[in-house]
Amino acid sequence: MHMKEMESIPSLWYQSDPRRLDQTNIPLGWVREVVPLRAYAQNLFAIVGTSGCGRDTLIDAMMVLSPTLARVRRTTTRPSRYPNESVRILSLSESSFTAIQQNQKILCPYRYPPNGKWYGISQDELKIIKQGPAILEGTAEILPLKMLLPESTAVIIVPRSFNQLEQQLIGRDGETAETLKRVERSKRELTILLTRLPRLIETNAINGIVINDDTPANVGSRTLMQMQGNMWPTAIPQKLQTDITDYLSQWNCTSV
Repeated sequence: MHMKEMESIPSLWYQSDPRRLDQTNIPLGWVREVVPLRAYAQNLFAIVGTSGCGRDTLIDAMMVLSPTLARVRRTTTRPSRYPNESVRILSLSESSFTAIQQNQKILCPYRYPPNGKWYGISQDELKIIKQGPAILEGTAEILPLKMLLPESTAVIIVPRSFNQLEQQLIGRDGETAETLKRVERSKRELTILLTRLPRLIETNAINGIVINDDTPANVGSRTLMQMQGNMWPTAIPQKLQTDITDYLSQWNCTSV
């Protein structure tokens, strides 16, 4: 089986489409690979979020507060950006990624249009959930993975507002033309996800949200408590809802 190209449409748009969620179109090879892991699915906690929402920062804080947590690395053809990024991602050449994926050993692969790089979840990496609780962060690959492991937990991390999202990206990457493009992509992708949130919850593709509205330590502590109780908020912050409504009005539409 060849990797599916998703160059012409945003990957989060594709993966969160309610029509797709209603279809049984998960490759049989993926299903076979995860069957031995389903008994451990409750150990997997996945965080979905767009660039700038604070996925890595949250995971770092949670792992400091709970050192027994493990991390499932995403597999990608994107080169590492800094020396210790290998604790977050497994970077492969495109030929290596393709070879592993063709053997159905990379789950939920997709190409992210803005950088043209492949992302997915290595079956070998995912096996870490057999040993205990583990955290995974990602974007489009998390939704089909949740369909494969429905007893796992998947939440969307959200900012208080678009302004917070913008400031976090500028603070991290500098106020450059490329950063401003990334801000607009993140706004679009977050709008797609949150406009579809009720349907994603209804279909068990998402369990709820994490609101990034405090220090990393406090948000991490609150998230760990929510994990223990499996109780997740589903109402997004009012300012963020207003920002999304205004953003959609620019498209002259009310849903995506």
